[in-house]
Amino acid sequence: MGELIPKHGGYRKLRSFQAAQQVYDLTVEFCDRFVDKRSRTHDQMVQAARSGVQNIAEGSMASATSKKTELKLTGVARASLEELLLDCEDFLRQRGLRLWHKDDPRALAVRNRFRSDASDRSDQSDRQSRWLSDSGRRWRKASERGEKLKLSEEELAFYDALETNDSAVAVLGDEVLRAIAREVADSIRKNVTIDWTMKESVKAKLRVLVKRVLRKYDYPPNKQPQAVATVLQQAELIAPRWAA
Repeated sequence: MGELIPKHGGYRKLRSFQAAQQVYDLTVEFCDRFVDKRSRTHDQMVQAARSGVQNIAEGSMASATSKKTELKLTGVARASLEELLLDCEDFLRQRGLRLWHKDDPRALAVRNRFRSDASDRSDQSDRQSRWLSDSGRRWRKASERGEKLKLSEEELAFYDALETNDSAVAVLGDEVLRAIAREVADSIRKNVTIDWTMKESVKAKLRVLVKRVLRKYDYPPNKQPQAVATVLQQAELIAPRWAA
């Protein structure tokens, strides 16, 4: 005969709970360092991260008596973390910073850095603190690079999208690459609309414009497809404030 109340809880062993808890801890420290504590965004991001953790735990506990409640709370957790993701993307877009896709080597490095077993949990907060400090230094360096290259935040994002570290591209020289970045930014700024990401015709037009600029400056043909794709990815982050 089965148990009247089946086994439940045990959420601390769930990978989803462990990941959400790390996200929460990082979000709190990130917001305290980089988001004005008086702003509504600070509270929204922290509360969204906390909601992700709490609802996974509550859903696990509720599973004993109601699978429907468990699924509902799990759905709330997922929605909260999606809200947090959008806030993070807004943070990057508004500062002209690049969004790393999940398979980007840098994104993989960050995930690997915090994927740890119980044996090294004790120094997790120290590792998070060091990573945020490193991130802060990188953002400050990015700002200094923009000033040195005489590029706006948006232009710098497009400049980086041109694979400037590649030897075949670097041979063009900084002056040409800066000119490409400025012209690409100007072309996109003049042609984006509020719903441009949903219109294939507009995206196709932007691809043509970007390719035209690259060809104009003799950008390596074999590097153009990736450059166009990366530029459009950056445009998706930056363009909403131009189209508003």
